[in-house]
Amino acid sequence: MIPQDSGPAPEATYETTGLVADPAKTGELRESIQRALKTVFDPEIPVDIWELGLIYDVFVTADGVAAIRMTLTAPGCPAAQVLPSQVADAARTVAGVTDHLDGYLARRLKQETALGAMLDQVADSFTTAILLAMLVVTGGIPFAYLVIFLLREFWVGTVRWYGATVGIEIPSIALGKMATAVIYWAILTVAIIILPDMPARVVTPVHWIGLVGLGVGLAISCLTGWRYTKTLGSQMV
Repeated sequence: MIPQDSGPAPEATYETTGLVADPAKTGELRESIQRALKTVFDPEIPVDIWELGLIYDVFVTADGVAAIRMTLTAPGCPAAQVLPSQVADAARTVAGVTDHLDGYLARRLKQETALGAMLDQVADSFTTAILLAMLVVTGGIPFAYLVIFLLREFWVGTVRWYGATVGIEIPSIALGKMATAVIYWAILTVAIIILPDMPARVVTPVHWIGLVGLGVGLAISCLTGWRYTKTLGSQMV
């Protein structure tokens, strides 16, 4: 339940104006978003923002856009430049949980489109790049991981673009979806060490588990990039 004891909700900003909640999708994703938001803590108080009552409303539109209305602990709060981005990053992790389900339902209901497939890949790449960059800035992962990911995405994007220009469709493969899921979960694991008051005996093993998982995910992702390249080459012969 959304906390109700923090005063009247603020007016919707330009970011949420015009967005209409879809009851079905909101019901499906609200709990997952809530759990993700409970991993975000006020930097001055060891309490998550959900328990603090900083979240006024959470809903999801029919197009799958998650809207979150929130406030800060006080006017001029020093965390004003930090908390909103942390909230957005936390909500984005839910995309990693639901990504496979979205694709499964689209195929099952025969609602796949070429544009949807392209936008799905772009959304995956954009979300992952932002999360990796955030972890690089906070010291959670080596910069090399981000470089490898960006180079792979640039290469695959180039291969797909060239294929499209010559009339060759290069569909996504299950291995690619698996790589994305592994990378998302590894990112979430590494992000845990950033939480305040994490015991030192937990930080090191969890950090290494996340780094290994991320390395495995990137390796699988590069392998799929090679597979896409071979697909393009075989169809051009």
